[in-house]
Amino acid sequence: MRVAAIADDTTGALEVGAKLAEAGIRTVVAGSLSTTIDAEALVIDARSRRMGPEEAYRRVRESAWELRRAGVEHLYKKTDSTLRGNIAAEFQALVDVFTDRPLLYVPAYPQMGRTVRNGELFVYGKPLAETEFARDALNPATEGKIASLLAAGCQAPVRLVADLWELEGALREAPGGCVVVCDGTAPPDLEKAAQAMIASGRLCVAAGTAGYCGPWAEVLPLRRRVERRQVTARRCLVASGSRNPITARQLGRARELGMPISKLPDSAAEDEATVQQLAAALRKEPWAMLATSGTSPEDVSLRIGSVVRRVVEQVELDGLVVFGGDTAAGVLRALGVEAVEPLREVLPGVPLSSIELRDRRLAFVTKAGGFGGVELVGELRRALGEDR
Repeated sequence: MRVAAIADDTTGALEVGAKLAEAGIRTVVAGSLSTTIDAEALVIDARSRRMGPEEAYRRVRESAWELRRAGVEHLYKKTDSTLRGNIAAEFQALVDVFTDRPLLYVPAYPQMGRTVRNGELFVYGKPLAETEFARDALNPATEGKIASLLAAGCQAPVRLVADLWELEGALREAPGGCVVVCDGTAPPDLEKAAQAMIASGRLCVAAGTAGYCGPWAEVLPLRRRVERRQVTARRCLVASGSRNPITARQLGRARELGMPISKLPDSAAEDEATVQQLAAALRKEPWAMLATSGTSPEDVSLRIGSVVRRVVEQVELDGLVVFGGDTAAGVLRALGVEAVEPLREVLPGVPLSSIELRDRRLAFVTKAGGFGGVELVGELRRALGEDR
């Protein structure tokens, strides 16, 4: 195994896994290297986003050492597209392990409206601090200036590269253990960054969004396999624990179009009634939705996972669609799934994976809370039903 990635949440792990798979690299997403895999690449789902900085540092450092000892040549660190989580602490862990390599950070994701100019992140043209991501109830992100964000928890020297034509030389000259951050305002910028890394002749730790992982994976000097697995999923349960307003609008639009929806009750004692309601809906309709009310005082992700498991036991489903990284982790945990095989993106920013559940395989579609347009649920339904 020559390729690996580390992500701080489950949706992010599956996003980069899909990008690697689309580049012809068979990939598995799992919690650690110790999981037995038959693949060319491993994405470690570190689930470190909600940890404190010190715990996240230890988690990523441990994973990085495991991968280095295993001889992994090409390493990617997935970061959140709105700079949430413990990016500075996790970068410190990486430069502490890979002391001989520069870390190339490409935080832009232009296809999703995330651009970087002069080292500052903008979301659909607005500074990060002025967006709804800065008001996130669980994990607000307010610092959009990359150098300031890193300085708060990473001692490595940082160089900002605004002109991509200078990136190749910057990487050649960069000492091991430093962080090189480059701008990006359009998809070709991400491709230029990947090409500059290869042209520099340096073995780098790469970092960024799923948007940069695609171009990075395409330029790696690896043999490829070309295979597209046919997947359809006409009977699906949508489970959302995300409180992001974008997801709320997507679910609201699906409900307007007639898709049944159940809200997670305030008390876990009422969850069985929700299970039966969803099972009954899915016996009549091909798709149904489960969403958090946003007011439940109990652990939403684990409860949603439990509800999903009980519905799956009662109804023959083709697939699961899950919104939110914590929710995806909760669902996989409840189902007892330890490894997931990403296949590709079914829509931009929405990876399609395959999970093995007892004697059958299910499509497993995931999405970060802040991704996608208002018609996303209907688009997913059409894409999965017509993918032949």
